[in-house]
Amino acid sequence: RYTLEVSSPGLDRPLTTPADFRRKMGESVTLKFKDDEGKRKTAKGVIAKVKDDTVTIGTTDYEWDRVIEAKVII
Repeated sequence: RYTLEVSSPGLDRPLTTPADFRRKMGESVTLKFKDDEGKRKTAKGVIAKVKDDTVTIGTTDYEWDRVIEAKVII
């Protein structure tokens, strides 16, 4: 006897890679990032553009090396 459990990453799965952000283009997110001084900050907005070196949330560009994670706002 055994029990098989199946799960999914869920709606609140963090977005961490450019591919994750591309899949969620046009959706509202909460973005955690490091500012110029290395302090953790949070921004909210819609994923407007995803490039090789940046992601645009609202009208602000964030470099990938500063992005910590993002989550879709449900």
